[in-house]
Amino acid sequence: MGKILKISYTKLSFYLTCPRRYYYRYEEKRPFYPTKKIKYGSNIHRVLKDYSELLKVGEIPNKQARQSLFNNQWTKISKNKEEDQQFKDQGLEQLEKFAEINEKSAQNILFLEKSFNFPITHDISINGYIDRIDKIEDNCVDIIDYKTGNTRQLFEDDIQLNLYALVCRYLGLEPKKLSLYFVQFNKKTSVDVQDKYIDEVKNLILNTAGKIKNKEFKPGQVIEKICDECSYKRICPDYKDFIFNLYKYNNKK
Repeated sequence: MGKILKISYTKLSFYLTCPRRYYYRYEEKRPFYPTKKIKYGSNIHRVLKDYSELLKVGEIPNKQARQSLFNNQWTKISKNKEEDQQFKDQGLEQLEKFAEINEKSAQNILFLEKSFNFPITHDISINGYIDRIDKIEDNCVDIIDYKTGNTRQLFEDDIQLNLYALVCRYLGLEPKKLSLYFVQFNKKTSVDVQDKYIDEVKNLILNTAGKIKNKEFKPGQVIEKICDECSYKRICPDYKDFIFNLYKYNNKK
């Protein structure tokens, strides 16, 4: 039996954004340097997990306890102390607003940061974790993913949430709703699950895994915003060509 290829949503997203970026990160295993935005999101996810775990077992921490919980999970985001404090103040404010709204709904929580690792073929598995799964009724569940950035429209064919819906099937649960919870705005938006999109995501995983196994790492289209934020732009020949051509174009004006 050959080596099992493990696919997470992050890996899938890396490949779909740019196969070459996936190659640098997961094939060559080059270091990945998270942005301040990613670091901030990781901090908030840990804080919300710990806070929600307490709610789940019937404990309602007061403001002082919440601040202590927050400080225990906070890791430095910026070398600039003033900027780091701004991030920290923002995060603490978000926790307080989250607490106001979510204390009463805690009894519906089934899982928090539910880890998973399931084979979908003999040589491909999906792994990762789901931020939160809430019970609706009986075996039906609402799959919730926390977002710390700006709000956006949620579509029924959302890849990440339908991947998690596929996982819930493996867990013996019936996914009924897909939800994004925008922490900064304390806003939750939901759509009903459509089975066809779960099946489409499974096929997308299988097709992408096949390309990875076949070593298909030709770079995607150079998109300035995406490439500018890539950790590997300095070593990517396509990005260098793009910048060179952009420089020539601007100097012709």
